[in-house]
Amino acid sequence: MKGAPYQAFGQLMVELRQKAGIPSQSEFATLIKSSQQSVSRCEAGQSRPRDSQMPLVAAVLNADVADLLEAAGFTRRTAVVSFDQPFPIDGLTPDSFERFCRHCLQAMYPEARVEHAGGQGHTQDGLDVTATFPDGTTFSFQCKRVSEFGPQKVHAAVAKHTVAAAKKVLLLTKIASPQARAAIKDYSDWEIWDREDIS
Repeated sequence: MKGAPYQAFGQLMVELRQKAGIPSQSEFATLIKSSQQSVSRCEAGQSRPRDSQMPLVAAVLNADVADLLEAAGFTRRTAVVSFDQPFPIDGLTPDSFERFCRHCLQAMYPEARVEHAGGQGHTQDGLDVTATFPDGTTFSFQCKRVSEFGPQKVHAAVAKHTVAAAKKVLLLTKIASPQARAAIKDYSDWEIWDREDIS
């Protein structure tokens, strides 16, 4: 019907108002802090309450607010959570990042014994975390909480590592540069896992 874009909603409001035992539009208007003219236009299907008014309207009419919003033509809002962003590991302290890496590695390798290789002030032979598997194989990990990690730092980290390990990994809180990834290719048993990889 032309001029009544919310006709179905208006009929629903009349039904709900009568069912709630509210005999007049003016009484209903008082309850929802509106005017009788506004209620009249709504019930005639010519207008609708604002979405911010709907909770009060629903409470007065003993109705579900989501149903009223839908009947009035408001789109249901769906919360969207994005999982496409990397973990904010660059906000962790060096100790917290190392702890995070240890827990992450334990989850990745549940059959391994994952341990810290000492702490600050200890001689760590160029590694921070080790994963030792039942067959005796060891993977080693260096946790680098850095703002910049270029090829020179890659070579320095590799040179500092003196423990035998089947796989050696640099864990970075930043995104690895193409130059750093190119540098790690010089070492066949080394990998870089950057912020994206860890996420």
